[in-house]
Amino acid sequence: MDSKEKCVLLLVKLIWADGRVDEAEREEFEALLIELRVDASLDDQVKRSKEFTIDDLCNGLDNVADRFFTRVRCHLMVRVDGEVDLAEQAMLDKIISHLPLNSELENLLDLVLDAEERQVPLSELSKIEELYVQSSFSVAS
Repeated sequence: MDSKEKCVLLLVKLIWADGRVDEAEREEFEALLIELRVDASLDDQVKRSKEFTIDDLCNGLDNVADRFFTRVRCHLMVRVDGEVDLAEQAMLDKIISHLPLNSELENLLDLVLDAEERQVPLSELSKIEELYVQSSFSVAS
């Protein structure tokens, strides 16, 4: 299983943590499937995700760029419906604990997540672009 598949299944576990998937989560997830060129529905992915634990999905995500973008996507997904359920927060915390980043990337992650509230410096944007190209999520990969 590649990093994209692992990310998708982690996101399924995250949005399903509260026992339901609302319309905003479904729309965001389906858009992500298209972006990542994953040919499967949310329902298919829910069934598939039950075969794996968080440990299974996080093990082998050794590429730092993949861990970074998986965490970015998880943070954004948990916020997509405007409310963070306690079960979703617990699942997010578990995923984060399994996908460690160094302090530089933690700071960059904070910048990305706060980008709506403040402008991200161009120097930081170039770091994000460099990471993206190194990741499995890049169109080139």
